[in-house]
Amino acid sequence: MSTRTPGSSGPAQGLCVSRVPGKPVTWEPDGRLAVHLWLRQDGRFDTDLALRLSVAEAEVLHAQLCYALADEPVTTPPGGTPYCRSHQREDAAARR
Repeated sequence: MSTRTPGSSGPAQGLCVSRVPGKPVTWEPDGRLAVHLWLRQDGRFDTDLALRLSVAEAEVLHAQLCYALADEPVTTPPGGTPYCRSHQREDAAARR
């Protein structure tokens, strides 16, 4: 999420949330999954935070991401592709 100041031609300012590069999703002691995020404000790092999801919330997000990615090429290596996307790799190979 970011906003642009009216009339500015520079980079977007405001709040920006992104995944922490290289930090995997982890299990929390309470049984939730944590997706580690960075928060930047006006282009400056502000803090780390985590999106904490129950198993049901994580399953819904996973399904929504798979549906959203349905028309995109699979970019993960064959052994690391989630099942919901592996059939897309197989379909693409069959079309060749």
